[in-house]
Amino acid sequence: MVEGRDVTHARRKEQAERVAAIVNTCWKRGGYNGNFVVPGDLNDYPEGATSLAPLLDHPGLSNVLTRLPAVERWTHYHAGGNEYRQLDYPLWSKGLAQTKARAGRDAPRAAVACGTVNRRAPGRCRR
Repeated sequence: MVEGRDVTHARRKEQAERVAAIVNTCWKRGGYNGNFVVPGDLNDYPEGATSLAPLLDHPGLSNVLTRLPAVERWTHYHAGGNEYRQLDYPLWSKGLAQTKARAGRDAPRAAVACGTVNRRAPGRCRR
């Protein structure tokens, strides 16, 4: 979507609402207990008039990057504006986020940095 945030806002919001509905269908009955992740290259910012509210405010999901200090909450560097912003989201189930909280502060950054999991060596990232 190269049209820009304003033009794509309604489409992104509809997509976020659909993903939230899928999470509800699969996990709501059990109180969202379970280990699941909603990863996404969602291309919108978490603050302001975000289209991602259905996911970021979802009772069963946790944006684990919020555990990091504000200056480290980024997944994209825009050279033209010389700014670091969050456009990608590792949204973990509340249960998984609580369990992994013991893994330390680097767990959220590792979740984003990994990108693709190496199938030959589970737990290791492909570069």
